[in-house]
Amino acid sequence: MQRSLSLALLCASFSLLAGCQGLLPSEAPSTQRAPFPEAEYAKLARSGSSTIAGQVSVDLGQGRVVPGAGVDVLAAPVTSYSREAYEALRAGRPIAPADPRAQEYTRRTLADDHGNFRFEHLAAGSYYLISRLEWATEENGQQRRHRQPVQREVKVGEGAVSNVMLSP
Repeated sequence: MQRSLSLALLCASFSLLAGCQGLLPSEAPSTQRAPFPEAEYAKLARSGSSTIAGQVSVDLGQGRVVPGAGVDVLAAPVTSYSREAYEALRAGRPIAPADPRAQEYTRRTLADDHGNFRFEHLAAGSYYLISRLEWATEENGQQRRHRQPVQREVKVGEGAVSNVMLSP
């Protein structure tokens, strides 16, 4: 049950780039998306010799770091279409669900128990990495749950490995 709830929340966060349901509550009106740019996506290579590796985590201060253990991490190529969604996510603005064709170009992986993730066989270029962290803190004797999408733009050269930290 906990895993399905986490997956549902993650899908909501990824809707902007991968075509799941909306990020914000349904009562919030969503901005219409630009039409899917078929010609721009047709020029993208679907694989290559590049790698993006990293760790997703949140630093709570005082030496406490919470890894994104078992969270999904997405890598979407930077395009005019994904940029529109990425900027809406950063600003907390709702946007209509993505065209399912964008999902064909988006890679997903699960972070390990330490929050480490790896995308191999990527084409060289720029990617948006996105995930959703969940953690708990105790305040005044009460446990408080936190959820936050995290995102970052990463460039990787042909045959190169880009190492990144993905955190709020």
